[in-house]
Amino acid sequence: MTVLAALATAGLCYCAVFLPDFPQTVAHALMQFAVRFCCALGMTAIVCLLAFSLLDFLYRKDLQRKRQLHRQSLFDVSVQR
Repeated sequence: MTVLAALATAGLCYCAVFLPDFPQTVAHALMQFAVRFCCALGMTAIVCLLAFSLLDFLYRKDLQRKRQLHRQSLFDVSVQR
């Protein structure tokens, strides 16, 4: 997702520098397909990056909790013997 966000930024920079007749206002710039595509790609990548980061955090927290419970159960079994 980080690579897609970087590619979208590079695409917007390319449009700003190399496209002939690049409009000077934001409203006119958003009318061109290439610029709209790069904006959509960038926003989608950022939203997905945030969502995946949140899921990663939640799953890691759950995994650490389960790992601790498993270690505790192994310790309890070894103490009982």
